[in-house]
Amino acid sequence: YPDAPPYHGDMLLSGLFMLLSVDKAVFAPGQPISFALTKINQSDQTIKLNYNTSQRYDFKLSYPSGRTLWRWSDDKSFTQVLGSVSLAPGQVVRYTEKFTLPPAAREGVYHVFGWNTAKQINHIKLHVMIRIEQEST
Repeated sequence: YPDAPPYHGDMLLSGLFMLLSVDKAVFAPGQPISFALTKINQSDQTIKLNYNTSQRYDFKLSYPSGRTLWRWSDDKSFTQVLGSVSLAPGQVVRYTEKFTLPPAAREGVYHVFGWNTAKQINHIKLHVMIRIEQEST
Protein backbone atom coordinates (compact mmCIF):
# COMPACT_ATOMS: atom_id res chain seq x y z
CA TYR A 1 0.00 0.00 0.00
CA PRO A 2 1.18 3.58 -0.61
CA ASP A 3 2.26 4.36 2.99
CA ALA A 4 4.26 1.15 3.50
CA PRO A 5 7.79 1.67 4.83
CA PRO A 6 10.43 1.12 2.14
CA TYR A 7 12.26 -2.18 2.03
CA HIS A 8 14.47 -4.20 -0.31
CA GLY A 9 14.88 -7.95 -0.12
CA ASP A 10 17.11 -10.24 -2.14
CA MET A 11 18.19 -13.89 -2.21
CA LEU A 12 21.97 -13.57 -1.84
CA LEU A 13 23.10 -17.16 -1.64
CA SER A 14 21.19 -20.34 -2.23
CA GLY A 15 18.72 -20.18 0.63
CA LEU A 16 19.99 -16.98 2.28
CA PHE A 17 17.43 -14.17 2.06
CA MET A 18 18.34 -10.64 3.18
CA LEU A 19 15.95 -7.78 3.85
CA LEU A 20 16.76 -4.09 4.43
CA SER A 21 14.02 -1.87 5.83
CA VAL A 22 13.45 1.50 7.49
CA ASP A 23 10.53 2.45 9.71
CA LYS A 24 8.81 4.85 7.29
CA ALA A 25 9.22 6.52 3.92
CA VAL A 26 9.20 10.24 4.82
CA PHE A 27 11.15 11.96 7.60
CA ALA A 28 11.54 15.51 8.84
CA PRO A 29 14.91 17.04 9.77
CA GLY A 30 15.82 16.11 13.34
CA GLN A 31 13.81 12.86 13.33
CA PRO A 32 15.36 9.45 14.04
CA ILE A 33 15.49 6.76 11.35
CA SER A 34 15.35 3.11 12.40
CA PHE A 35 17.29 0.75 10.14
CA ALA A 36 16.92 -3.04 10.09
CA LEU A 37 18.90 -5.67 8.20
CA THR A 38 17.47 -9.17 8.48
CA LYS A 39 19.00 -12.39 7.22
CA ILE A 40 16.96 -15.57 7.00
CA ASN A 41 18.13 -19.08 6.19
CA GLN A 42 15.29 -20.37 4.02
CA SER A 43 17.13 -23.54 3.07
CA ASP A 44 17.10 -26.94 4.77
CA GLN A 45 20.86 -26.81 5.41
CA THR A 46 23.10 -24.75 7.69
CA ILE A 47 24.64 -21.73 5.95
CA LYS A 48 28.10 -20.65 7.10
CA LEU A 49 29.19 -17.03 6.55
CA ASN A 50 32.88 -16.09 6.90
CA TYR A 51 34.15 -12.70 8.11
CA ASN A 52 37.55 -10.96 8.06
CA THR A 53 36.79 -8.92 11.21
CA SER A 54 34.29 -8.86 14.09
CA GLN A 55 32.01 -6.57 12.05
CA ARG A 56 28.87 -8.38 10.82
CA TYR A 57 26.87 -5.63 9.04
CA ASP A 58 26.83 -1.96 8.06
CA PHE A 59 24.36 0.79 7.19
CA LYS A 60 24.89 3.97 5.19
CA LEU A 61 22.71 7.02 4.53
CA SER A 62 23.63 9.18 1.52
CA TYR A 63 22.56 12.64 0.40
CA PRO A 64 20.71 12.97 -2.92
CA SER A 65 24.11 13.79 -4.49
CA GLY A 66 25.50 10.42 -3.38
CA ARG A 67 27.84 11.86 -0.73
CA THR A 68 27.69 9.98 2.59
CA LEU A 69 25.74 11.66 5.40
CA TRP A 70 26.19 8.81 7.92
CA ARG A 71 27.75 5.38 8.03
CA TRP A 72 27.15 3.24 11.09
CA SER A 73 30.68 1.79 11.23
CA ASP A 74 32.55 5.10 10.90
CA ASP A 75 32.93 5.61 14.65
CA LYS A 76 33.36 1.91 15.52
CA SER A 77 36.39 -0.33 16.01
CA PHE A 78 36.34 -4.00 15.05
CA THR A 79 38.78 -6.70 16.05
CA GLN A 80 40.88 -7.91 13.13
CA VAL A 81 40.18 -11.61 13.56
CA LEU A 82 38.69 -14.14 11.19
CA GLY A 83 35.28 -15.38 12.26
CA SER A 84 32.21 -17.18 11.03
CA VAL A 85 28.49 -17.32 11.73
CA SER A 86 26.40 -20.41 11.06
CA LEU A 87 22.68 -20.02 10.41
CA ALA A 88 20.58 -23.11 11.01
CA PRO A 89 17.66 -23.85 8.70
CA GLY A 90 14.88 -21.34 9.44
CA GLN A 91 17.12 -19.17 11.62
CA VAL A 92 16.56 -15.40 11.50
CA VAL A 93 19.17 -12.81 12.55
CA ARG A 94 18.22 -9.12 12.69
CA TYR A 95 20.51 -6.12 13.10
CA THR A 96 18.99 -2.76 14.00
CA GLU A 97 20.41 0.73 14.40
CA LYS A 98 19.10 4.30 14.72
CA PHE A 99 20.37 7.58 13.35
CA THR A 100 18.89 11.01 14.03
CA LEU A 101 18.82 13.29 11.03
CA PRO A 102 20.56 16.63 11.52
CA PRO A 103 18.12 19.53 12.11
CA ALA A 104 19.58 21.24 9.03
CA ALA A 105 19.00 18.25 6.70
CA ARG A 106 17.80 19.49 3.33
CA GLU A 107 14.70 18.23 1.59
CA GLY A 108 15.13 15.58 -1.06
CA VAL A 109 15.43 11.88 -1.76
CA TYR A 110 18.13 10.18 0.31
CA HIS A 111 19.60 6.71 -0.19
CA VAL A 112 19.78 4.03 2.50
CA PHE A 113 22.14 1.08 2.08
CA GLY A 114 22.55 -1.99 4.24
CA TRP A 115 24.77 -5.02 3.84
CA ASN A 116 26.20 -8.03 5.56
CA THR A 117 29.99 -7.92 5.76
CA ALA A 118 30.56 -11.66 5.19
CA LYS A 119 33.26 -12.34 2.60
CA GLN A 120 30.82 -14.23 0.36
CA ILE A 121 28.27 -11.37 0.13
CA ASN A 122 29.86 -8.06 1.26
CA HIS A 123 29.78 -6.71 -2.29
CA ILE A 124 25.96 -6.90 -2.39
CA LYS A 125 24.34 -3.80 -0.90
CA LEU A 126 20.59 -3.59 -0.43
CA HIS A 127 19.13 -0.14 -1.20
CA VAL A 128 15.98 1.84 -0.39
CA MET A 129 15.12 5.50 -0.85
CA ILE A 130 13.56 7.82 1.72
CA ARG A 131 12.37 11.39 1.49
CA ILE A 132 13.28 14.28 3.78
CA GLU A 133 10.60 16.97 3.95
CA GLN A 134 10.10 19.96 6.21
CA GLU A 135 7.19 19.41 8.60
CA SER A 136 4.17 21.47 7.70
CA THR A 137 3.01 23.85 10.41
